[in-house]
Amino acid sequence: IWPERESFSDRGLGPVPARWKGICESRQAFNSSQCNRKIIGARYFFKGYEEYNRINETLDYKSPRDSDGHGTHTASTAAGAAVPADSFFGFANGTATGMAPQARLAIYKVCWGPATSCDDSDIAAAMEQAVLDGVGIISISISSSDVPFYRDPRAIAAFAAIEKGVFISCAAGNDGPFLATLSNTAPWITTVGASSIDRDFPASVVLGNQEIYIGTSMYGGNAISQSALPLVYVSTNNNSRRCLAGSLDPNVVRGKIVVCDQLLFSYNEGESDAPMKGNVVAKAGGGGMIVANEKFYGSQQRYTDPKNLPAISVSFTAGEKIKAYINSTGSNATASMRITGLTVMGNGTAAPIVAAFSSRGPSAAYPHILKPDMIAPGVNILAAYAQGLDSDYVLASGTSMACPHVSGIAALMKAIHPTWSPAAIKSALMTSSYILDNTKQSIRDSYSMKAAGPLDMGAGHVDPRAAADPGLVYDMEARHYINFLCNLNYTTNQIALLTKKLISCPKSSLEAGDLNYPSFSLVFNSRNKLNQVKRRTVTNVGAEGYAVYQVTVKSPPGIKITVEPQTLEFKKL
Repeated sequence: IWPERESFSDRGLGPVPARWKGICESRQAFNSSQCNRKIIGARYFFKGYEEYNRINETLDYKSPRDSDGHGTHTASTAAGAAVPADSFFGFANGTATGMAPQARLAIYKVCWGPATSCDDSDIAAAMEQAVLDGVGIISISISSSDVPFYRDPRAIAAFAAIEKGVFISCAAGNDGPFLATLSNTAPWITTVGASSIDRDFPASVVLGNQEIYIGTSMYGGNAISQSALPLVYVSTNNNSRRCLAGSLDPNVVRGKIVVCDQLLFSYNEGESDAPMKGNVVAKAGGGGMIVANEKFYGSQQRYTDPKNLPAISVSFTAGEKIKAYINSTGSNATASMRITGLTVMGNGTAAPIVAAFSSRGPSAAYPHILKPDMIAPGVNILAAYAQGLDSDYVLASGTSMACPHVSGIAALMKAIHPTWSPAAIKSALMTSSYILDNTKQSIRDSYSMKAAGPLDMGAGHVDPRAAADPGLVYDMEARHYINFLCNLNYTTNQIALLTKKLISCPKSSLEAGDLNYPSFSLVFNSRNKLNQVKRRTVTNVGAEGYAVYQVTVKSPPGIKITVEPQTLEFKKL
């Protein structure tokens, strides 16, 4: 955490709750006095990491202080105080606020080194300590491997947490758009994918043949209508195509607009490498840069460097056409860049769209549980950052940014419904999610630009207001998950690794698909006919005592779904 950021001001907050047992640990560049009524806990865990690597205290802070900005960004997204007149070099200007601005924050640093490595044992130790300290929500913006739950320290620690009533929200991972790439798939964890929002930073590229391609830019904050410059794509090798350090010959690119291919996520948790490309092009004397999306990013465009040189990000399709123009015209290729310097909200920008990088279901190990659970904003999210940039607030993308949105909303839910279980809160978030965008069309997948499905976005896009009053919830306790584990044919010892006690499985345990989950996943061979019955139990939590619910079913092609009973009537809570 970077505690000096205004997002962590404790103005307007009362005393720290007496039930709180956490502490703030003083160490390198961090003093316990930097905690306040907002940041009420700050610890760091490194023993697992140092079994294999020593922390370089010149490059990293061996303390709760943030060295790369990731933790500061996610913490302020979840529960940052309202900060007026915030922006990223003039872009996305407005009041920046976390989802739960009155919530307290406890920080548990577990990632270290230039590669931001996070050891599972440190993560599990931090989660266990957080529960002992008295947190209500644990937000984890760290990906994981899809392994059996009894071999996953995070799943084990999360199981212990939900037994104590602690809600767990985790990032789905940034390995999309490929199927079965999810992280954090245990059914007692809420798995969050990423979506876009309706905020845009419009710009355009005008080629010498007068073809125009629309993109985005965050250069300078001022409008630019650049005169035509020579246009070049240095296709000598992979490094030059991607404008990596040392790959561009100044004699080739000086004074020209350079086209650079966009890498997939080049380092941890989704920060774009476009600003680094800008440094390379500027150092080589380039006059501008066009960042062309990698194929798997589809139509999604990433932010560009606000300082070094004029730069525009364009879609994969636009990038291919621009490169085709260069190939056909050679050294005569020219382009100009029109950068508005504006932040545009709405105005016909379809949103949300599932981010191309957002990991997709199903869970490779447990396809009977539909994952991800939902999507939330995770593209170009403005939030606080650590020291090292000229701006205290930056735009970042990744499921790391989506996860804390849901974590903060869960904190609000817990405040409204303090007796609800983690499963009830998850159910409310899922069943109230929406599946239509702001144009009243199906939410689309950024990669294919076709309608997104459950494996892309789970139940849909989280809706905080609707979640507060979901009507019905699919509730569960730890024993329901234990029955589920029994059906996975785990041994007694394997289940004990999760539950910390020996369990005798019932002779007729739940089928995996009969866990009282707020979604359904049916696994079958498409060449064979199959009849299956799935059972669920719902609880009426509506504001009014009397309620009637009627079923509406839209069956996928080739599948017939019937629900019994078709009407539920509740006369009292």
